[in-house]
Amino acid sequence: MTENTKASSEKQSFINKEVLIHSGIQYGHRTSMWNPKMKPYIHSSKDGVHILDISQTYQALQHAFSQIQGLSKAGGKVLFVGTADNASKTVQLNAERSNSFFMAHRWLGGTLTNWKTIQKSITRLRNLERMEAAEFKGYSKKEAVYLKKELDKLQKTLGGIKFMRRLPAAIFVASAKIDTIAIAEAKKLGIPVFGIVDTNVDPNSVGFPIPANDDANKAVALVTTIIADAINSATGGEMKLVMKSEEDAELIGVAEPKPSKFNKGNKYSLSQSKRNSMRRIKKTSDTSDFNSKSDSKSKTTDDKAVDTKRTTETKVETKKEEN
Repeated sequence: MTENTKASSEKQSFINKEVLIHSGIQYGHRTSMWNPKMKPYIHSSKDGVHILDISQTYQALQHAFSQIQGLSKAGGKVLFVGTADNASKTVQLNAERSNSFFMAHRWLGGTLTNWKTIQKSITRLRNLERMEAAEFKGYSKKEAVYLKKELDKLQKTLGGIKFMRRLPAAIFVASAKIDTIAIAEAKKLGIPVFGIVDTNVDPNSVGFPIPANDDANKAVALVTTIIADAINSATGGEMKLVMKSEEDAELIGVAEPKPSKFNKGNKYSLSQSKRNSMRRIKKTSDTSDFNSKSDSKSKTTDDKAVDTKRTTETKVETKKEEN
């Protein structure tokens, strides 16, 4: 088996079209919100929503996997960028397990183009970490609180790149629509950009576009996991075979969602006819309950009237006997 064939078979082992479909990766935005440059990647539309061509997504993932695998084999590092709420957790998780860098909360302008200044902030962060380890010895309580706040702020924004000594070999963005500044800085420096492009994005803004749904948590988690696996396949790290087990699926955020009012298996997901039927049953039940309550009330009233009559008759008889 040649090296290319082996790499191809390795990709086939975890990039699965059924898994892609299951994650909802093929759903785009409404047809009124599309970017015409995404036309080559769109298969059709349904109920006013564009459907991406799953075959092209599959090919783009394979190509991205191959390219990132090559960069990692050469010793290059990848910077994961995902500042959207639905991407930050999975971006950080997969970056850490692939020993990569990440920015998962907020992109600081100039992180790449003004790297020397950012390095000063990273130095400050690491100094504060040493001070915290020493329990801020030599500082008053008020000063320690202030320094702790500064440390937390720096950790949130720069914690994922505090060990980055030089510019990355490539960056991966979880949403080309949101992380535009990161893309612009990378392109200015000639750094390859791999990113998810939805139907409302210009695919030409990214060097290696991956047409996919950038709003669905499962879809973003799936793509991010494949990128991390590409790095680990080159460095000998752990390969997270997507959906291999329920535990793995839950870890990367692509497990089956728990039942909610928007999922099947509850009254909100029933058909209209079934809901109408349930309403009729409830109405009948309510009527029965009302009639039952009315009968009960009527019976109670009659019983009270009989008791009152008997009491009155007893009093009259007692009075006659006394006379």
